[in-house]
Amino acid sequence: MGLTMESLKEAMKYMLESQGFDRVLRKMKLQSAAPGKVVCEMKVEEEHTNRGGTLHGGLTATLVDVVSTAALLYTERGMPGVSVDMNIT
Repeated sequence: MGLTMESLKEAMKYMLESQGFDRVLRKMKLQSAAPGKVVCEMKVEEEHTNRGGTLHGGLTATLVDVVSTAALLYTERGMPGVSVDMNIT
């Protein structure tokens, strides 16, 4: 295994404490992890919504990107990937 559960939590904490864009995910909580699978939870609040009051598409893409990176880190290889092409609708 690339990371232990504790080190995965620390890696995600580091990402979410960023002063950059990832800070929009600070309220996301790691619920569970298995090799190649990470489950997180985040209460959608007003700051996360678009003008229509639903989850902003950019935040949806960020969630997919960050959580899938965490899942890749929690594998035997233990290496992140790169999101090259996403289609969020």
